Amino acid sequence: MMDIESPAASWAELERSIGELLNPGYISQIIKLEDRQAAAGHNIRRMATAVARSMAAAIELKVPATTLWDTIKNPEVVPKLMPEYVSSCEYLEGDGGVGSIRLMKFGPAVAHFVTFSKERIDAVDDSSKKLAYSVFEGELMNYFKSYKVSVELVQGVEDKGCTLNWSLEYEPINPDMPPPEISKEGAISTFKAVEAYLLGINNESTK
Repeated sequence: MMDIESPAASWAELERSIGELLNPGYISQIIKLEDRQAAAGHNIRRMATAVARSMAAAIELKVPATTLWDTIKNPEVVPKLMPEYVSSCEYLEGDGGVGSIRLMKFGPAVAHFVTFSKERIDAVDDSSKKLAYSVFEGELMNYFKSYKVSVELVQGVEDKGCTLNWSLEYEPINPDMPPPEISKEGAISTFKAVEAYLLGINNESTK
């Protein structure tokens, strides 16, 4: 049974469980932050402090930025393509603009650790194709004080592809928690699935 009082341990379990599905051979690496102070008459003390951290990925995709942008804003696409990971996505408030509240329900591959996530849309810019949201409710909050995701699409040469810049800013509750590399792997897998879906539609339309 998962010990919710030990977020570092439970997150490591999550990494091991899901990592093999998204990225075979994945090995978690634990980051430890240490602050050692020595004073006369006292032993050296080890102090750990949780600090904000970040990670990012540049994902090359073979679909135009405009087509991809319209698709990733559609809450029905990912549940359709990856139901084992995301069973549903819907807006509880708003229609996808700034301030909208989105509910993500997760599928059987991860539901024994993460069942749902409520997210607030912090920024959306159609002209620059940028989207940002923050998780504020759900099991992720057992591990993180803050969890913010940003996505930006950069059009490639001759409208034949684009680069999706994904980034995550997070503050772990426990400073010994391993970095959530599984979040990056999940993002890459998701957008690659969307790419394959769009390429399939394009191939069908040209037949």
